[in-house]
Amino acid sequence: MLRPKKGSTGFTLIEIIIVLAVIGMLAAIAVPNVTGFLSSGKHTAFDADQRILQAAVDGWRTDIYQRSGNQWPTVGGGKGPLVDAPANGVDIGTESTVIKVSLLSTGGQLKGTDAVKSFAYSTGTGTGATNSPIGSYVWYVDSSGRVQARKWTDTDSDGVIALSELAGTDGFATDVYP
Repeated sequence: MLRPKKGSTGFTLIEIIIVLAVIGMLAAIAVPNVTGFLSSGKHTAFDADQRILQAAVDGWRTDIYQRSGNQWPTVGGGKGPLVDAPANGVDIGTESTVIKVSLLSTGGQLKGTDAVKSFAYSTGTGTGATNSPIGSYVWYVDSSGRVQARKWTDTDSDGVIALSELAGTDGFATDVYP
């Protein structure tokens, strides 16, 4: 029978198996709880972004210097439902629905073009946001003046928001950051 040499240290196989079993049980308890927090955090971030944009759009509309011509802080200065009509790097809304973050930033309603973390970026003279285009939302002003969002995935990697790349319904999407 083999006996350890005097003064040698180490763990037995049984001790290692017991430690791994305890770690496995703790992980089985902790992982489902953490994923629930991540999901609710994304929803909270979406709600916060919507409130920030709604306040900025409302601030834009009440500012006497920005109301000339009854303009909205959107790519084309209007509001309404999302429809297919290409223009200015944004392939939706006759230029009238998608919020132009750069206008809200230069107008002082937002502190910067990256103030809303889930805003979709569009090339050219589109939204003017500096955020990542992948897995984001297209934020727009509907016909009643409310800020709404649709999930956008840049499927053709052109940086242009197209109607075919938008989810079919407005609101929070579970697989979008934030």
